[in-house]
Amino acid sequence: MYKRDFITAEIQKLAQVLARIIGLRVTLPLEDVNTALMESLQQEFELYPDCLFSDDKQLFEDFLSKKAYGEQHLEMLSQFLYETFNQEVELIRKKQVAQRLDFIYEKLIHDYHTLHLGNLERQKQIQSFK
Repeated sequence: MYKRDFITAEIQKLAQVLARIIGLRVTLPLEDVNTALMESLQQEFELYPDCLFSDDKQLFEDFLSKKAYGEQHLEMLSQFLYETFNQEVELIRKKQVAQRLDFIYEKLIHDYHTLHLGNLERQKQIQSFK
């Protein structure tokens, strides 16, 4: 019961951060939104730019294996990364985020047998981009 309450509280906290970032996108310049996204990824997921934007995609896969995030945590991470994908203007970085997102979506499908229609649409979009 406590574990479920903790997970629910974490999801609510992350949802609030994501809502704040989406709100910032409307009111702040793109650079400030990107900064807020990166700060949230670092604080909430301990995911730093050197891992996210590394040319070595294995580094990110090892990061996820080490963290062993649950289904809800991975889902929330995918939402943050999708916002990063939409905000990123550098083509190389956008492709790196697309690879990370694709890996997360595949992991959700294969490890947790979770298939969301929204994720399928996003996965099609990022696969066509890669």
